[in-house]
Amino acid sequence: MENIELVHLLGGILAYIAQFIIIVGCFFLVSKQRNLGTALMLAGAILNTLFAVSGFVWTLISARESAQSLVRTTGIINVLTNLPTLIFGLGLLLYGIKYLKKTNGI
Repeated sequence: MENIELVHLLGGILAYIAQFIIIVGCFFLVSKQRNLGTALMLAGAILNTLFAVSGFVWTLISARESAQSLVRTTGIINVLTNLPTLIFGLGLLLYGIKYLKKTNGI
């Protein structure tokens, strides 16, 4: 338990590395197949990273104001951080449907 800060730091670093890999993969996918599904996947991945960074900064700022401000900010961030994931998921669904139609003739 002595290195709890290090564990949290490592978790954050791994999350950002994973998000970077997803963004790079989406860029490759969009460059090969330009359609609504791949565009939504890329937009969702980019927005996810932007929301994560801005949410962290917003939390730091609101924590300095008051506990009530921090609670309100945390609630708003919890709602907003799910929007990019929904966009990415919708893009993945559209891409999957298009891919299945192409390969299975559905």
